[in-house]
Amino acid sequence: MFVPLVFYFRRLYGIVVSFLGAIVQSIWGLGMVGFLGYNLDPLILVIPLLISSRAISHSVQMTERYFEDLQESGDTIHAAETAFRDLFLPGLIGVIADAGGILVLAVAMIPLVHKLALYGSF
Repeated sequence: MFVPLVFYFRRLYGIVVSFLGAIVQSIWGLGMVGFLGYNLDPLILVIPLLISSRAISHSVQMTERYFEDLQESGDTIHAAETAFRDLFLPGLIGVIADAGGILVLAVAMIPLVHKLALYGSF
């Protein structure tokens, strides 16, 4: 994920902001897994990776919108407010839909998939 971000943004700020979201998400996710007493099975390890990719995708979209607004207005505060105001609700709905889609797996009878649904949706 780092290499495509370097080619896309070509700015350290865009790369760092995107990865900070993924790092925070990883800390919360691993903390939840430890709190619940679950283990990460190598067979389903790809699912948390895909969830992290979605988190990076949301932060890339927000950061890109910030840079577009900054280029138009030249004011960092105005650009941040505009990007946040315009993308907060669609981003929130997207995150809720992602979590809900993973939580649907909780009805599975397979214990490993059930656990994945609980910590993946968190």
